Amino acid sequence: MKKLTKNYYFGIFVGFFLALTLVTAPILATGGATSLQVVLNTVNIMLDGTVIGSEGSNYTLSNGSSVPLSILYNGTTYLPVRKLSELLGKDVNYIPETKTVVLGEMPVASVPGWYLIKEAYVPSESDFNIAGAFITYNTNNDKISDTYEASGSGHTYLITHSRRIDSASGTFVTYSGTANVNFSAAPPVMLPDNKYSMTLSHSKVEGDWGFAQANISFSTIERIGYGGFGDTAFVDASGNGFYLDQSGTVTTSKDITQGKEGDIKYLKVSLSNGYGYVYTYQWKN
Repeated sequence: MKKLTKNYYFGIFVGFFLALTLVTAPILATGGATSLQVVLNTVNIMLDGTVIGSEGSNYTLSNGSSVPLSILYNGTTYLPVRKLSELLGKDVNYIPETKTVVLGEMPVASVPGWYLIKEAYVPSESDFNIAGAFITYNTNNDKISDTYEASGSGHTYLITHSRRIDSASGTFVTYSGTANVNFSAAPPVMLPDNKYSMTLSHSKVEGDWGFAQANISFSTIERIGYGGFGDTAFVDASGNGFYLDQSGTVTTSKDITQGKEGDIKYLKVSLSNGYGYVYTYQWKN
């Protein structure tokens, strides 16, 4: 019979939820009052023919705390990531800034640079679902209704800008344009005296009116659409960084500069019409 390797067991264990601490049942779910009914320590666990966990037994952490070695929830068994790391011969660490559990080698953090600590999608302040239609009147007293809407997730978003003009005489006309914006993930670390690249795509889906250009910048100012002194633009080989119905690779127009411990900067992906995606970086020595 073929001997099963640690890599094989790693593949199995990754299928389990990697829980850092499993304390009581019921367990309170994060962000609300909902509780999960779980059963503790219901199985024996064997590795390479050796029992490493018995039914009813707990696992003692390095700080002396005793926690369940396994829980059963909704037909699935869950094991503590720290116990798994011991079985696999891997170190386990936690990066609080990015809420990341690390098995094995930690990412290099001793090199001074800008480290990604947070990322978030930013809706437009004029989004129809937030603010409703934006109403203005022209010199002819015609009513102009603008609506801005966006949908999507991750690095793909659909942006729509629509306008209806109701004339003082009672007639109306409408315009609309929709664009799809895609971009690649930002680098997890940016070191000084280097340039960095991302891909950016802005494509018209329907209509040809009301589109704002997509662009990427590294800025001291968090707000989408507002730059600041010393911003670093991402541009293509021709020096263009504002994309309208085009795709390409954009690179920082100049080398990334150094900061000092704790400084914050923002890599901003402007998607169109005030929508955006913001990566927050912190300088670490």
